[in-house]
Amino acid sequence: MNSACDGLVLLAIPIMFVIGLRRPDWLLLIWLALSPLQNDTIFFGVNFRVASFDRLACITSIVSLMAGGRLMEAIPKRLSNFEKTALVFLAVFLIEALFTADMRDAFSLWTQATDLFGIPLYLYFLLRYLLLREGTYDDVFEGNLATTLAIVALYCACMGIFEQATKFDILDRSARGLRISEDGDSLRANGPFAAPGVLGLYLNLTTLFIICRWRMLHVLGVKLKRWKAWPFSILMAGGIYSVMFRNMWGGFIGGYVIQTVLNPRFRGKFAVGLVVLGLVGASAWGVISQTDLYQERITNVSNIHDRLNAWAYAFRALSEHPLMGIGYGGLKFYIRGAQERGDDLRWFEDTPATYHPHNTVIAMLGENGLLLTIPFLLMIFQIVQKAWQLLRFQTKKVDREFAFFACGALFALLAPHMTDRCFAWAKYNNLLFILFGLIAARHVQWLGGLQNRSDPNSTEGSSEQEHPQHTTAHVA
Repeated sequence: MNSACDGLVLLAIPIMFVIGLRRPDWLLLIWLALSPLQNDTIFFGVNFRVASFDRLACITSIVSLMAGGRLMEAIPKRLSNFEKTALVFLAVFLIEALFTADMRDAFSLWTQATDLFGIPLYLYFLLRYLLLREGTYDDVFEGNLATTLAIVALYCACMGIFEQATKFDILDRSARGLRISEDGDSLRANGPFAAPGVLGLYLNLTTLFIICRWRMLHVLGVKLKRWKAWPFSILMAGGIYSVMFRNMWGGFIGGYVIQTVLNPRFRGKFAVGLVVLGLVGASAWGVISQTDLYQERITNVSNIHDRLNAWAYAFRALSEHPLMGIGYGGLKFYIRGAQERGDDLRWFEDTPATYHPHNTVIAMLGENGLLLTIPFLLMIFQIVQKAWQLLRFQTKKVDREFAFFACGALFALLAPHMTDRCFAWAKYNNLLFILFGLIAARHVQWLGGLQNRSDPNSTEGSSEQEHPQHTTAHVA
């Protein structure tokens, strides 16, 4: 299986270049479809060190855009505040590496920065460009993107469910493998990714995105047959469950609730469903509270206490190095070194601190200081602000469906990592910046009153009823 995946992703590179000369949108879709299948620099059992699929795909995309004379078009003439802040964030990370590490380690951090921030930011700009080419919003391409992500989610969910059921890791290579809980009895399926959490995030975002596109169809008067929707929904639910992370479950539930409650069409149904679910849960509470899932996963607080104890070390590291922190990835050495010396900080006495705070902002404060944390928070604020503006000011029902999705999806991707780690996995960052690109492109469409390319006759003030062909054939 590993060799087949390696052959597939390597064979795709020259094909992507040829396709990218004429259709950069297809290149991006192929990139996203194959990216989860190659997670490191190991090809056919040999470590090529710097030749990961995402790096090769990024170079291929840039070269094909240069050859086609389109590269400069992908860079906005005027950068938004979000884009300026994202570039500042990347620059500060690179500069800090020179001050917090020796030259050898600094170079390694720069290559990490390429994977963690550089390539995702390029994906953002590429997607934004492809959605806004020729001064119109390309809803056809957005639908193709949703379809591609749905295909990725389907094979990821199937892999996760299979791994959960068989305890067999399908793609067994370096930095991969099934994750077992500390007591050894709770399997966490990782699918094609190094970390099980990334599997959950992919499924979370894709499920919410497809629900959004289904609801767009409903607004446009296209009825979706339930028998077509149920298999996908069941597979996504099974895949999300297989990761066995409460924050992934909570992220999806929270995102779905936000996406649904914000929508006036579904508030009543949601309230009724919530009451029914509450009654069923109350009647079966005695059974539910005795299950292993409830006792070991849902109500377990020991791993929350050890993370909060790690916060104490992170805040102390910040007090010692407030501007640049102790260096990216340094907290685990800082905490373990202190514990080995008997310097045992605990806010909760029942358990020692774990190796990482499992909170993005807290860890960033300790490792990178205020200079990086401030632009990070500003960047998140600015993209959330764009989603909020879409929610408040969009008037078309179809566009409002996207605004509901944007708010729910941001919660589903960002909230779990307030109890885990954010920006630590390149595959997650790719997905996150794809979402950012979608929101930014829709925001530009709203600000500029752009038409949808799939409906050239529409105007900003027209309604879906006046132009029912608007995006109908292209919604995933």
